[in-house]
Amino acid sequence: VKTMASKEYGMPMEGKIVDKAGNTKVTFRTYKFGLGSFPFMPEVGEEYAAVVKVGNTEYVYEFPKIQESGYVLGIKQSRVGINVKVTASEGTSLADTYVTGHLRGRTFCYIKGEEGLTSISADIPQKKLLDGVATFTLFNKLGEPLCERLIFVESPADNLEVNLSSDQKRYKKRSQVKISIALEDLSGVN
Repeated sequence: VKTMASKEYGMPMEGKIVDKAGNTKVTFRTYKFGLGSFPFMPEVGEEYAAVVKVGNTEYVYEFPKIQESGYVLGIKQSRVGINVKVTASEGTSLADTYVTGHLRGRTFCYIKGEEGLTSISADIPQKKLLDGVATFTLFNKLGEPLCERLIFVESPADNLEVNLSSDQKRYKKRSQVKISIALEDLSGVN
């Protein structure tokens, strides 16, 4: 869930997912910057809508028709790595499917589905990645995207040490200040 105001600022929002009978299936609310997430498993043949409240105004958004088969691309991030998991619904195969992971314009992972499998999973060590937004995309055999997930990677490999030093300990009003800045990455390179 992501809620943006007209000036591109995140804003708070709350809501619920209801079925066609009006029964609440799950409630949700955004956190800081208008971002949030919630688990929800739709049932085949059911119709759903999101009832969203922003301020004092309520909006209703109909969900698209629930498909009988498909894929789920799940990304879980921990301090040590990223787990990528693809699951196909019953009767659907992962044959000729593949997942790519891109970060800063470079492919850092390629996971291939195989005939007979309904689930594939891979762990990617975070220490091998740089900071930035990583995009994971599941493609079919024709190269058409089926699912996509984005995460922000904050890698310790990109941490910098910043050292500031000045030419004096104390300054008089309106006196010239000289500051030296030294940046160093974890490998000790300036």
